[in-house]
Amino acid sequence: MRHLCDLQYSAEGPLICYRILPSLDELHCKQIFKSSKQNTELLGGYITAGVAANEVRNVDVEIAQHLLSGAVEAIPELSVSMPQFADYDAPADYLQVSTNALAAS
Repeated sequence: MRHLCDLQYSAEGPLICYRILPSLDELHCKQIFKSSKQNTELLGGYITAGVAANEVRNVDVEIAQHLLSGAVEAIPELSVSMPQFADYDAPADYLQVSTNALAAS
């Protein structure tokens, strides 16, 4: 998760920027959505494994995977909405809130 977070917020990111998708052709959009869905499902696999290992609370995996995926996808917007935190590790703290909510007590 941290690697995704760092990549999304770096000069090499973002991996995806949904607000520009309407400017792409239909085929390209479908490919991006397919890839995004696969990444979200992969994240769900990690959550399922965490629940099985008692490291993640027993949650609805489908909801949790979409919430975390959405959180990661929103990271590039942090620099736009909170420019005062450009030198601060805001993306990591932002994502930490979401992952802490899933942690088993």
